Amino acid sequence: MLSLRTYRTKEADIELGIVPCAVGASFAVLIAEQLFASGCKLVISVTSSGQLMDVRPPPYFVLIDKALRDEGTSYHYLPPGEFSHASALLLEQLSGAFASLRIPVQQGAT
Repeated sequence: MLSLRTYRTKEADIELGIVPCAVGASFAVLIAEQLFASGCKLVISVTSSGQLMDVRPPPYFVLIDKALRDEGTSYHYLPPGEFSHASALLLEQLSGAFASLRIPVQQGAT
């Protein structure tokens, strides 16, 4: 039986939850659906993924603006297409949010 643990904390009066080890897109979507059904307002996924091209020497993070699709979960939620695209409004709201981090954040595709 699989057992997931959620770690909870507060930062600046915002309740945060961390769900480690949500490996695989389908499983991560299942967890996200359960979080939203439980009242969660925002999910931020930090994961590893393939890279389409070298951008810079590691380490760095990628804020994904589009993802190459296959026959995975997104076909249940979105119309067919080669890529799944992040919300332009969300990307605009995140502009500059990572500028002070020690490890760079590069926007790009996966």
